[in-house]
Amino acid sequence: MNKTLPIFLGGFALLLIVASQAFYIVDQRQQAIVLQLGQPQGEPRGPGLHIKIPMIQNVVYFDRRILSIDPPPDQMVISSSLVERIKFGAPKSAEEEAMDEAAKLAEPETAPETLEIS
Repeated sequence: MNKTLPIFLGGFALLLIVASQAFYIVDQRQQAIVLQLGQPQGEPRGPGLHIKIPMIQNVVYFDRRILSIDPPPDQMVISSSLVERIKFGAPKSAEEEAMDEAAKLAEPETAPETLEIS
């Protein structure tokens, strides 16, 4: 009896630790995504008590209030010609590109001459 009591208490303590890591609570104002080894598993979880696999699955919480708000479209910069000009120079017209290609084709090739043996 004396030897089984510590084993029973140790097993019960281990069970409590695993159970406390397996359950998680999602608040009403949040969503949760369960990641298994870094990859999303299933759909985002809504509010309530949920179960996960301890040490294999992690839970990431997101505030639902922030996710539902979109910024007005006038505040978003989709593209800017100024950035294009700074990085790549002024854009060329189709005629200028065609003339550059024609100039490249008109230049003699710089490949070494081959000798024909007859």
